[in-house]
Amino acid sequence: METVRSARSRFEAWERSCEKRMDELQEMSRSVSRGGHEESEQLKQHLREISEQKIHKEKEITARKQQHETLKKMIEQANEKKIYLAKRLELLKERREGCAHVAEESLKDLEERVRRVQQKVNAQKIARKFYNDILGIRADFASGIKITFTKVNAKNPDHEYSCTIRLDKHTNKYAMLDCVPYVKRSVDLLDDLNITNEFFEFLRLMRREFERLAEESDARSVRLKDLHTFQSVHGGHGARFLRSAATLVPAANLWIPARDPGLGFFPGEAMQLKRAYDKIYDKYERDKARRIENAEKLFEEHKLRTAAYSKATESLVETLREENEMLRHLVKESQVEETMVRLKELEKENALYRNQLLMAQARDCHSDRTREDRYRFLQRLFELLSDMQITEVEDDNSAAFVFLHQSTGLKFSLEPVVDPDTARICGGDREVKFTSLALGSLRYIAPEWMRESITFSISQAPVFFRRIQTVTRGRS
Repeated sequence: METVRSARSRFEAWERSCEKRMDELQEMSRSVSRGGHEESEQLKQHLREISEQKIHKEKEITARKQQHETLKKMIEQANEKKIYLAKRLELLKERREGCAHVAEESLKDLEERVRRVQQKVNAQKIARKFYNDILGIRADFASGIKITFTKVNAKNPDHEYSCTIRLDKHTNKYAMLDCVPYVKRSVDLLDDLNITNEFFEFLRLMRREFERLAEESDARSVRLKDLHTFQSVHGGHGARFLRSAATLVPAANLWIPARDPGLGFFPGEAMQLKRAYDKIYDKYERDKARRIENAEKLFEEHKLRTAAYSKATESLVETLREENEMLRHLVKESQVEETMVRLKELEKENALYRNQLLMAQARDCHSDRTREDRYRFLQRLFELLSDMQITEVEDDNSAAFVFLHQSTGLKFSLEPVVDPDTARICGGDREVKFTSLALGSLRYIAPEWMRESITFSISQAPVFFRRIQTVTRGRS
């Protein structure tokens, strides 16, 4: 951009010097016109040579225009590729956001699964603690399932009541192996278990029977204590009363402990049951650790896959960004090269027209050909200054001027309009109607007023052309 600005400033300085030189040449032409006929013939010969040179230069200009069209097509292709890359970049961004959303949802689902597993483990711990501490129930596995109850007797909560059952795989029925202390209804309860298969109902009823036995044992102990007290008080009469009471009370209802009620089983059996319980608890801990480890591995794998996809997406976006920057650099280089070529052409053409003007001033200023050449010169000079090609289009009723900006493909027409009402509003100036014919490469950035037909006073023409140059230079 700095090169273009410096070139434009040099061109404007050169233009002012040309205008000054043109005034000098006009004065010189007036003095030359007073010369002799021979000098006029020489000037005509020189003019013919200049015309031939003009034809040659026009051919060169045509070739330059073809090169310009080729370069313009290349720039349009680069712009189309840029738009395609921008759309592809947006698509990749959307795809990346979608993958990030899926990864986030998967992560949330995995965290929810881990939370459920943790809740399940905590619930199992709480249930285990509840059964051990509150209900006092413990399960041991050896030759069968041994269910041990504590906290049955309120006076002796540590006393254990147990029953051992085993499931026969062939008959698919439970069998009672042991019951300490013995419960009469244990056989009936076991039959109900084989029929209904309600294991927890069986445990509840067994605990109730153990509680009933504990209450009866406490009651019998109280009665026997009272009898012994009576015997110690009444002597022989008390012994006779005891013998008569023994005949009345069945022996099965007397509570006579066969072994230590505080243990309920032998020490060797306790150690074996403790080892079985520790083995089951270790197996439970290993299974819990394995499930948590599998969940953590699944989470890490998903996290690694998400990171790899994000890295690949970022690499692709960076590659596309570098390619876009390279295309922008190429477009800028082509624009600078095009500007330099245009400046060289302008210098050559201005030198040519300066010579033509010098020769044309020697001819009759009132001839039609002189006015036509002057009109063409002014038209060409305006084209060089505004970087737009001007064509006059005439019909039966009116005439219009068609402007074409070759760099961007912008094409519009200006048609003089005579309307008394509008002329009165505009202060007597003539109107000009602007009509957009083609926007070219400006179709995406052109303002709204360039897409419509507008009418303005001819005194506003400088503002109009400045706005046109602002849009075209910003695109160039």
